[in-house]
Amino acid sequence: MKEFGDHVTEGQTDPQYMFLAQRLSALDDGWKELLQMWDSRQQGLSQDLNLQVSPSPNLKKYIWIFYLLTSKFSSFPYPSL
Repeated sequence: MKEFGDHVTEGQTDPQYMFLAQRLSALDDGWKELLQMWDSRQQGLSQDLNLQVSPSPNLKKYIWIFYLLTSKFSSFPYPSL
């Protein structure tokens, strides 16, 4: 449909056709922005998944420390942060 609209408005000088050509151009821009947002979101989710599946050694260390502080030693008096 977009290609047909481009073909119909090509070389037209009538204001209605020019307006249609502008709207079709804006439609293209909107789809490009949507694709960029989609790609950005997909990359972010992929990175988050990678962190969950294979956390870095430092993250594993911090998770272990957090576990120790919140489970075994929960009754142990330690200074508040």
